[in-house]
Amino acid sequence: EQLNELQLYLRSHFAELVGALIYISITCRPDISCAVGLASKGMHGPQKIHLLYLEGLLRYLKKHKDLKLVYKRGNAFRQFARTLSQAYPEMGELHNCPIVGLSDANFAPPVKAKEERMRSTSGRCFFVFNFLVSWS
Repeated sequence: EQLNELQLYLRSHFAELVGALIYISITCRPDISCAVGLASKGMHGPQKIHLLYLEGLLRYLKKHKDLKLVYKRGNAFRQFARTLSQAYPEMGELHNCPIVGLSDANFAPPVKAKEERMRSTSGRCFFVFNFLVSWS
């Protein structure tokens, strides 16, 4: 298997490069998530195909280095937060907070029949500058 100089460098620094790319894909470049996933399959023994994925990904990042996530203050959440703050004064002024996290849970109610299973449900969402960035 013939490798050029760049591929030899990529093979020797594969784990640290993929680790950095995983961080970048999570924090500011979701457009590279799939490609990082493909490259990371070779983490413990990169083959030429993994080096080609990584090389192509680095070329893409160099060409599109100005792409990024931008969070701007929006109005839809501001109105929702203002209404929520009015309904629950103890929550304070949510519409002025840069980061807001909300959660709710419904713990398993008593079971009426033995065949029914008890199930709890929960959910959460986080907003940064009034834009939804995480939920479950």
